Amino acid sequence: MLGSSSLAHLHSSTRIARSPLIRKKYNRSLTNIHETQHKLNKINQDQLLRVCVRKRPRSKKELSQREKDGVSVMDDNCTILINESKKRPDSSQFTERYMFTFDDVLNTDHVNSYVYERTAQPLVSYIFEKSGNATCFAYGQRNSGKTHTLFNSHDGISVLAAREILNMLQKPKYMHLSAWVGFYEIHQDQLYDLLDDRKKLYTREIKGHPMAIVGLKEFRIKSVSDMIQMVSCGNQLRMKDPLDSHAVLQIALRQIGNKKIIMGKLRVMEIAEGALDKDERARTDVELRSKPVKTKKVIRLLNESFMNESRVCMIATVLSTPSNIECTLNTLRCANEIKGQKESRAISHEKMTEFLRQHKQHICDMNECLNKEFKFLHQPHAKRNVNEFIEYLETLNDLLELKARSIQQLKKKIDEIKK
Repeated sequence: MLGSSSLAHLHSSTRIARSPLIRKKYNRSLTNIHETQHKLNKINQDQLLRVCVRKRPRSKKELSQREKDGVSVMDDNCTILINESKKRPDSSQFTERYMFTFDDVLNTDHVNSYVYERTAQPLVSYIFEKSGNATCFAYGQRNSGKTHTLFNSHDGISVLAAREILNMLQKPKYMHLSAWVGFYEIHQDQLYDLLDDRKKLYTREIKGHPMAIVGLKEFRIKSVSDMIQMVSCGNQLRMKDPLDSHAVLQIALRQIGNKKIIMGKLRVMEIAEGALDKDERARTDVELRSKPVKTKKVIRLLNESFMNESRVCMIATVLSTPSNIECTLNTLRCANEIKGQKESRAISHEKMTEFLRQHKQHICDMNECLNKEFKFLHQPHAKRNVNEFIEYLETLNDLLELKARSIQQLKKKIDEIKK
């Protein structure tokens, strides 16, 4: 009998039987577990397009009004469940439930630093390693936490990205580069420079080329305090009414001595509620991007983010109170449609299949370890190690369950790619 120790108390340092050969095999399997989980997280983040959701906690006012929480985040941190109260024709009430699945669902206890790690941090690595363009944009209704997530002057994504960019520029490999910041607002389809006293800006568009912004002032940042000062200054000059008002902060990597050469660019965009309604979202389809359609400037800027090998991460910000459920559903439906573009931009089937094969091989290794341990147990001198063997089996069981969950996630992704 295996005993009744709780798996909840297992730890990677749990003792196992003293056979050197078995211990070596076990340790190697344990190392593979950690490496595999790290690779899985990297694969999940290393995508051309990621769609995430951030749930804003209820405010003191909402709590004082005893507003219920109508949005639940599942344990996998990828699934979000919406409960909407409705009335039947006979005035009886019922609850209608909606379920959405995204790359990440960030709960109310996730701070900005964690949100940054799951969203924009891979984009910063990409603009350095590939000299490419990347965009992180937040979309959601008013007061859902977009500005706090992106442009909080202490730990917003823009400030955290600048901190990491400045750290990267200290490496010998990138010391020939410098970081330049521009910050502007799009209000009623007109552009205003937030770092130049709201000076009006103009756009120049040439077919087949990105939209150029004429007159935008950029400033070189040499410290995080420089970035904090610019974000604070820009936030103060923004329109107080957030309707039809969008903000774009860009950090460009330019060669020292020749500012015209850009070696990578990160855009951080806050998009106001309604800008990505159904009619506008239809225009973001890849097949329509080459056609001369008249769209809002914020949509044209967003379209550029999806071109070529650019990386994009969307953060849909939602509220959880019943009075906001309708807007929350609209935001999630928008995110779900954008996520639909992901199928053609996902990890290749061959890469996922190879990763799955490695998972299975690791399980085979642990099964082989288990068989050898049984043989070791039946040796006369090993009877005194029965308790240690029980602990080992429980630990192994925990690891196998972990592997099984990882394999199911990978199978699900492969099935999505095949469709």
